[in-house]
Amino acid sequence: MMIEKKPTIWLLCHYPGSYQYFEALIPHLEASYQVNFLFTPKVKPIYLKEMEKNCQKKNYSFYSIKKINLPVFFQKIPLLCDPIIFSLDYKWKSRKFLKNNQVDKIIASSDTNFYHNYLMRKAKQKKAETFVLQWSFIFEREITRKEKLKLKPYRPPNFKSYIKQKLTNLLMGRGNDFKTLGGGASDKIGVINQRTKNSFIKEGINHDKISVVGFLDFSQIEKAQKELTNPEIKQKIAKEYSINLGKTNIAVFSHPFNIKDVGDLSDEEQLAFFEKIIQSIRKVFPQETADILFKIHPAENINLYKPLEKYGVKIFNKESSNGVIVYFSNLYISHFSTTNLIPMMMQKPCIFLNIFTLAGAEQKLGQIFTPTHQELVEKLRAFQANQLPLQYRDDPTLFTKNSLEKILAWIN
Repeated sequence: MMIEKKPTIWLLCHYPGSYQYFEALIPHLEASYQVNFLFTPKVKPIYLKEMEKNCQKKNYSFYSIKKINLPVFFQKIPLLCDPIIFSLDYKWKSRKFLKNNQVDKIIASSDTNFYHNYLMRKAKQKKAETFVLQWSFIFEREITRKEKLKLKPYRPPNFKSYIKQKLTNLLMGRGNDFKTLGGGASDKIGVINQRTKNSFIKEGINHDKISVVGFLDFSQIEKAQKELTNPEIKQKIAKEYSINLGKTNIAVFSHPFNIKDVGDLSDEEQLAFFEKIIQSIRKVFPQETADILFKIHPAENINLYKPLEKYGVKIFNKESSNGVIVYFSNLYISHFSTTNLIPMMMQKPCIFLNIFTLAGAEQKLGQIFTPTHQELVEKLRAFQANQLPLQYRDDPTLFTKNSLEKILAWIN
């Protein structure tokens, strides 16, 4: 008897955050599909190495389309390497991948860059279905710290960059000029909530292309809250995470301002920045009465934050469950992040920081942001006295029930 071959799904990720999010889909897809990861040169080399290593460790199938390695003297010739040779090489490797592999569906983190958009466009020519699954809210990344801006001289428009973009458009088709998810070659886009759908429609995305499918974390929260009502399971998980239920637990979630495409801090400045936050917490909550549960960002290295352990900080790696850490916390502190939806859904006391006054952050989730360390300490004292006002709108429209089921139905 002939065994019918499963259809294939390729999870097209560009970043550790989207990789972790898509990874959570695998247990729910592998019964019906051959699931594979697909990486393009959009992934930075340092992240690619980490993601490939994780695939090997967990026995995931993956394919990496890598940028051609050219001699240094070639790279010094203006526009020859980038974009001409890089673009032509990527086009050839993409067509080779599509020729040599079964591709029934591509689920991408984005279709707003040249790499993903070109690949998805060519896959559609071979009758593959192309999806974009929203895994994060997108914030403007302009940091308006005056002391930093003063150090940066005025730069006139870069003619070389302009020519580079036009050449890339000519060679690969449009890509980086799409500003909104779903604006590229995807057939369908699945978004987190109705508010996001309305926003994308205003940006010009076709109404029929967008489905509200929710956010995987919503389903994980619903499951965790149900399971952790069992005292035995609660004690077991608390022990596994070394959480002292007899203390006040304050969760602090990191944000990687030291990564070039997010902020402009060095590693040393990044550590100093969060050390100051920890010091502010310890002004109000000493080690004897409170534990600080520090969760690193998926793009970070846990070793950077080891010096914080002297303040009695428990540091959690990127594999740790956000939902579990938030569930056991009495107070949640973070910056602008989609993860903020977790404590909001759990109706936890929160303090949201925007010390770098990132433009646009306040408009996304209806949160009240704290712009200074002094105000942070004041809010910590208010929380200690049970007088901290709610720092976000109690808005049920932010959340989508039965998200996992809706995402799977959308894919199938």
